[in-house]
This record gives sequence, structure tokens and C-alpha cells, in this order.
Amino acid sequence: SVVLDWIANYFWPYVRISSMLMVMTVTGARFVSPRIRLYLGLAITFAVMPAIPAVPQDIELLSFRGFMTIAEQMIIGIAMGMV
Repeated sequence: SVVLDWIANYFWPYVRISSMLMVMTVTGARFVSPRIRLYLGLAITFAVMPAIPAVPQDIELLSFRGFMTIAEQMIIGIAMGMV
């Protein structure tokens, strides 16, 4: 459906960006609430989406391949946040 395609386009970058923000030194500190980090990730995702190429729509969010893609995006985001 169109709605799931739209959500998937934003979901993969959001997972990567929010994972990065969760482990970054500046935003990963205890005095920054997890809710603020997630909202910041959402805002950054909406800001960078026009610059990101279209995501392939052959991955369903609630499938094994979807869960493996989520894990992949989280690992990439955590690695980016550690740098």
C-alpha cells in the first residue's frame, strides 16, 4: 500500500539516525532524555529525506528480511555514533 511504502521510506533512515543519536557522546548523556533524542532523530530524518535516494520497496517491515534490515541499520547507526 502507499502508506506502508511512505513509512518504509522514512523508517530505515530513522532507525539509523536514532541509533546514532543514542550512542553519541553529546546526545547519549544521561541529562538528555531518550524522548528528546528520538524526537531529534525524527526531525533530522525529515530534514535529510529530500537528499536521500529512494529506498527499494521490496522489503516488508514485518518480515524476517525487514528485521534483519533493522538490525543492519542499527549497527551502522551505532558505528556512526561511536566515531
